[in-house]
Amino acid sequence: MTASALDIYKLHLTEQLGEDGVFTEPAIFDPSGADVTLSGVFDENNFNYLKGNKDAAGVQQKKDGARFIVSEITTFDLYDNVQLYLTYRDKMYTIQEVERDEQGVQVLWLY
Repeated sequence: MTASALDIYKLHLTEQLGEDGVFTEPAIFDPSGADVTLSGVFDENNFNYLKGNKDAAGVQQKKDGARFIVSEITTFDLYDNVQLYLTYRDKMYTIQEVERDEQGVQVLWLY
Protein backbone atom coordinates (compact mmCIF):
# COMPACT_ATOMS: atom_id res chain seq x y z
CA MET A 1 0.00 0.00 0.00
CA THR A 2 1.09 3.52 -0.64
CA ALA A 3 1.49 6.06 2.14
CA SER A 4 -1.60 7.95 0.99
CA ALA A 5 -3.67 4.74 1.00
CA LEU A 6 -2.53 4.02 4.56
CA ASP A 7 -3.47 7.57 5.60
CA ILE A 8 -6.95 7.13 4.11
CA TYR A 9 -7.33 3.79 5.89
CA LYS A 10 -6.33 5.40 9.20
CA LEU A 11 -8.92 8.15 8.66
CA HIS A 12 -11.59 5.50 8.10
CA LEU A 13 -10.65 3.71 11.33
CA THR A 14 -10.77 6.99 13.21
CA GLU A 15 -14.23 7.73 11.78
CA GLN A 16 -15.60 4.25 12.49
CA LEU A 17 -14.28 4.17 16.05
CA GLY A 18 -14.95 7.84 16.79
CA GLU A 19 -17.87 9.42 18.60
CA ASP A 20 -20.10 9.17 15.50
CA GLY A 21 -19.34 5.49 14.92
CA VAL A 22 -22.31 3.15 14.70
CA PHE A 23 -21.19 0.76 17.46
CA THR A 24 -19.10 3.05 19.64
CA GLU A 25 -19.74 4.36 23.12
CA PRO A 26 -17.97 7.00 25.21
CA ALA A 27 -15.48 6.30 27.97
CA ILE A 28 -13.47 8.53 30.27
CA PHE A 29 -9.75 7.87 30.26
CA ASP A 30 -7.83 9.55 33.05
CA PRO A 31 -4.10 8.84 33.09
CA SER A 32 -3.11 12.28 34.36
CA GLY A 33 -6.24 13.78 35.92
CA ALA A 34 -7.35 15.36 32.63
CA ASP A 35 -10.55 13.30 32.13
CA VAL A 36 -10.14 12.67 28.40
CA THR A 37 -13.32 11.43 26.71
CA LEU A 38 -12.74 8.87 23.98
CA SER A 39 -14.95 6.59 21.94
CA GLY A 40 -14.57 2.94 21.12
CA VAL A 41 -16.21 -0.43 20.94
CA PHE A 42 -16.69 -2.30 24.22
CA ASP A 43 -16.71 -6.10 24.23
CA GLU A 44 -17.09 -8.29 27.29
CA ASN A 45 -18.21 -11.52 25.61
CA ASN A 46 -15.83 -13.88 27.36
CA PHE A 47 -16.56 -16.76 24.99
CA ASN A 48 -14.31 -15.10 22.39
CA TYR A 49 -11.22 -15.31 24.50
CA LEU A 50 -8.71 -17.90 25.57
CA LYS A 51 -10.09 -18.02 29.11
CA GLY A 52 -8.91 -21.07 30.96
CA ASN A 53 -6.25 -21.95 28.41
CA LYS A 54 -2.63 -22.13 29.46
CA ASP A 55 0.43 -22.32 27.29
CA ALA A 56 3.08 -25.07 27.45
CA ALA A 57 4.72 -23.41 30.46
CA GLY A 58 1.41 -23.29 32.35
CA VAL A 59 1.04 -19.51 32.02
CA GLN A 60 -2.51 -18.17 31.85
CA GLN A 61 -3.33 -16.52 28.53
CA LYS A 62 -3.73 -12.72 28.75
CA LYS A 63 -6.77 -12.59 26.48
CA ASP A 64 -9.12 -12.89 29.41
CA GLY A 65 -11.88 -10.43 30.20
CA ALA A 66 -13.32 -7.31 28.67
CA ARG A 67 -11.72 -5.10 26.03
CA PHE A 68 -12.25 -1.61 24.64
CA ILE A 69 -11.18 -1.01 21.05
CA VAL A 70 -10.13 2.51 20.03
CA SER A 71 -8.56 4.10 16.99
CA GLU A 72 -5.59 5.41 18.93
CA ILE A 73 -4.73 6.33 22.49
CA THR A 74 -1.80 8.14 24.02
CA THR A 75 0.79 6.00 25.72
CA PHE A 76 0.93 5.69 29.47
CA ASP A 77 2.58 3.53 32.09
CA LEU A 78 0.46 0.44 32.84
CA TYR A 79 1.98 0.26 36.33
CA ASP A 80 0.03 3.40 37.24
CA ASN A 81 -3.23 1.38 37.24
CA VAL A 82 -4.85 3.68 34.69
CA GLN A 83 -8.62 3.38 34.74
CA LEU A 84 -11.30 3.63 32.09
CA TYR A 85 -14.85 4.60 33.06
CA LEU A 86 -17.65 3.50 30.73
CA THR A 87 -20.34 6.14 31.19
CA TYR A 88 -23.32 4.27 29.68
CA ARG A 89 -22.58 1.15 31.70
CA ASP A 90 -21.53 2.98 34.87
CA LYS A 91 -18.53 0.64 35.19
CA MET A 92 -14.91 1.34 36.01
CA TYR A 93 -12.14 -0.87 34.65
CA THR A 94 -8.38 -0.91 35.04
CA ILE A 95 -6.39 -1.20 31.81
CA GLN A 96 -4.15 -4.25 32.04
CA GLU A 97 -2.60 -4.13 28.58
CA VAL A 98 -2.62 -2.10 25.38
CA GLU A 99 -1.85 -3.76 22.09
CA ARG A 100 -2.19 -2.83 18.44
CA ASP A 101 -4.06 -5.35 16.32
CA GLU A 102 -3.41 -6.25 12.69
CA GLN A 103 -5.76 -3.54 11.41
CA GLY A 104 -3.95 -0.79 13.32
CA VAL A 105 -6.46 -0.12 16.07
CA GLN A 106 -5.52 -0.33 19.72
CA VAL A 107 -7.09 -2.88 22.02
CA LEU A 108 -7.29 -2.00 25.71
CA TRP A 109 -7.55 -5.20 27.75
CA LEU A 110 -9.52 -4.46 30.90
CA TYR A 111 -10.16 -6.04 34.28
